[in-house]
Amino acid sequence: MKLTPGVTAEAVEVAPDEESKYLEAVYKKADFPKPRNFVGLVKSLPDAEMRKLILANTAVGETELKALAWGRGAAVRSFLVETEGMPSERIFQKQVDIFQPAEQTGIGGNRVEFGVAAP
Repeated sequence: MKLTPGVTAEAVEVAPDEESKYLEAVYKKADFPKPRNFVGLVKSLPDAEMRKLILANTAVGETELKALAWGRGAAVRSFLVETEGMPSERIFQKQVDIFQPAEQTGIGGNRVEFGVAAP
């Protein structure tokens, strides 16, 4: 499968009969220790096991978490503007430190903070 110009990876839909093939390709290409057979070759595993090993060995660092936070904020902003009809000039997405503790006490680690510009 090749991406055509203008199509992002997120827009691609993988047919159920192709999923196993692509999962195996990712598994083989991934750089982490894999179970081996008695000859020393990488052992063939069921899809669920390959998926589990890929996820367990995928590093998620500060850069990825910041990108996730930004993407989630953009999705909320988009929803407010496109679905709820709020004027886009009143909705701002600020770049903030996602690791900074909440300003209010008693708030858990997962949170979202909004600000709205009033006329």
